[in-house]
Amino acid sequence: MKNKEIIKKAFEKSIPIMCSYLFVSIAYGVMMNEAGFAWYVAILVSFLIYTGAFQFLLITLLIGGNFFTYNWCYSSFNE
Repeated sequence: MKNKEIIKKAFEKSIPIMCSYLFVSIAYGVMMNEAGFAWYVAILVSFLIYTGAFQFLLITLLIGGNFFTYNWCYSSFNE
């Protein structure tokens, strides 16, 4: 097989996964918007945090504004 054929076949096989990432990212963007964050904050968090599940958890932690968020961040990086 030629290199272009391999890339084309791999792209065709990856389309269902790309569609699922698209819908999850749209849901994340909508949730960040509903929580009151600007669009660029959602993009920044997506670039900085690789795990998708923690991105959804982070929305809850950031809008909560409680002491737990500060305490967790402080204790995680100042040991």
